[in-house]
Amino acid sequence: MHDTSADPLADFRRVNVQGTVRLAQAAAQARVKRLVFVSSVKVNGESSVRPFTESDAPRPVDAYAISKFEAEQALAQAAEATALEYVILRTPLVYGPGVKANFLRLDTGSGAWHAAAAGARAKPAQPYLSGQSGRCDPRLPDASCGG
Repeated sequence: MHDTSADPLADFRRVNVQGTVRLAQAAAQARVKRLVFVSSVKVNGESSVRPFTESDAPRPVDAYAISKFEAEQALAQAAEATALEYVILRTPLVYGPGVKANFLRLDTGSGAWHAAAAGARAKPAQPYLSGQSGRCDPRLPDASCGG
């Protein structure tokens, strides 16, 4: 990541960790049953010769990844103190307005982005869910994901 802040870790912590804690507290107070937290595959590290799994040890490298991992830990602590269930998604790619980075490298003319959105992978990276709901393969019917 190309951080321009004098203290990128502090900035990312303010948004990712503190924001996640506030959101979890508000969700618990509102009696939300389950919170889905969008983390980042960067928590696992920068590369792997095989797909990441839930059993891989986290290896965050940059300030963003460190803050996302800390947010996951903070969410687990907040959920433990309340009745809030949680699910963590470590997504390799997020699509939306103004998307940049790796998403721009996909050939949208060939429909490759549809395959990426459906869970296919060109590189050894696989999204997975973790948390109190257990393991889930997003390519399987919703019932297999506890939902």
